[in-house]
Amino acid sequence: MEEPEFVAELTGAGERRIELLRALRAVTGLSLWHGRLLLDNLPAPVRDGNLRDLDAAVARLRAAGGRVTVRCRACGRVAPDDGRLLDPGPCAVAAPGCFSCPASSEPPQRPWEETGSA
Repeated sequence: MEEPEFVAELTGAGERRIELLRALRAVTGLSLWHGRLLLDNLPAPVRDGNLRDLDAAVARLRAAGGRVTVRCRACGRVAPDDGRLLDPGPCAVAAPGCFSCPASSEPPQRPWEETGSA
């Protein structure tokens, strides 16, 4: 099973715009000019991927004072800030034969990750 795709959207800049611009450039690789354009036109998508890949980028942007929302690409629901799975509620997934949101299912365990007890 493939891990669900999410998109991180920067929805607010807060008061520390210069610090946020530095974090945004580090996360996205944008130039100074493109980073300022993005900050001037919020909300804007910043990065996409699975939740594990987005964790560091979202944490860096939030530490710099940005308001970041992580949405499921399949249904558009917002993922909780604490890393929990989305509740298996109604989903607007357009894929035929899909009865639940892919963000509500556990991602596959990677072989190099520990399973809990040692």
